[in-house]
Amino acid sequence: MTTTLVIINSCRTYLCDSIKDKIPNANISDIISDHAWTMNLFDDHVGGLLLVRGFVPTSLETKVNAIIRNQETTTLLINKMMDKLFYLFCSLIWTPRNQMVIDYENSIGITPIMKKSGVIGTHTPYMVEPLGLPSHTTIYEPKSYVRWVDKAINFGNNWSDFVLFLNELY
Repeated sequence: MTTTLVIINSCRTYLCDSIKDKIPNANISDIISDHAWTMNLFDDHVGGLLLVRGFVPTSLETKVNAIIRNQETTTLLINKMMDKLFYLFCSLIWTPRNQMVIDYENSIGITPIMKKSGVIGTHTPYMVEPLGLPSHTTIYEPKSYVRWVDKAINFGNNWSDFVLFLNELY
């Protein structure tokens, strides 16, 4: 199981346990089966990928409130669960990732002064070994995605439309 799924499952368990603490005989099956805990992208509701970005699905809030029957307590329980989610992401994913980047930069001799030197473009005052795939040219403008995101916000496009948008440009 991936770290992300472990975090999502931990938050689901935390929320269900918090509800059970308030109402011991609560039926939490609807909460357990909510789409908020799945890591798939959906066009019509919020799943786990958006939950980790801070979007709480109304379906989850409605289901918790149907059990708790108090909006203030519902909000409090969901906020505590989201705090746990953010804490786990920071401690298990973000902080280790940052440390790996710092270790890599140190291994190739990049200093904090170099990172703040204001170098723009591809010229760097130090040698950097390329990571991953070799660089390649592209027919797309560097900021093509910005126009697409602006249109997506205004018109509600899906992410899968991004490639179609780029293809329309050329």
